[in-house]
Amino acid sequence: MASLCAALGCAGHDGPGYTPGVVEGSDQSAQSAVAEVYRALAPVAVRLHPLTRLERTADGGVCVVVHVELIDRYDQSGRWPGTLRVSLLRPATAPSGDVRARGVPGGESLDMSFTADLRDGEAHAAAYDWVTRTYVVRRCDMPAWIADVESGRGPDQWVTVTASFRHTDFQGNSRSVNDTLRLGRRTPARPDTAPPPAAP
Repeated sequence: MASLCAALGCAGHDGPGYTPGVVEGSDQSAQSAVAEVYRALAPVAVRLHPLTRLERTADGGVCVVVHVELIDRYDQSGRWPGTLRVSLLRPATAPSGDVRARGVPGGESLDMSFTADLRDGEAHAAAYDWVTRTYVVRRCDMPAWIADVESGRGPDQWVTVTASFRHTDFQGNSRSVNDTLRLGRRTPARPDTAPPPAAP
């Protein structure tokens, strides 16, 4: 419990002698009440927010911007320390070996993964966006095929993003919650040449 308070902050208890996560006294009912609060706050699901996207940078590169929302048992968004692993999956090669699979659910292969450690209090706070109530993770060293999906070029029609959030619950047990979101290609495709200037 103390580690959770260190990451999230324990409001309302800042007097001398206070230890985060510890109930003053040894009354069993008070300890049970604290356990119930932590049980209510613990994430039971993770959602890849619709703001998750492919984003073109000023220098022409492409980033994946992942917004992850933690959901408690009351279907409310919240915060919890843990480790977030993001994987990007590519549509699998067709049997011919020449054409990429198109529109085939589940026809995908793992291309790359990266991890954000949100157990440290400062890293946890820096990644959390209070406006959207999501953790935001940005990665910009994307392979060329993902840039082609963003621009609408190439045979690949989507990038599948998976998020796995691993955390420790209030009883010290390791838990993992997962979600998947497919990012489609831009429509229509970006033209190869710049658009003509506007008429005067």
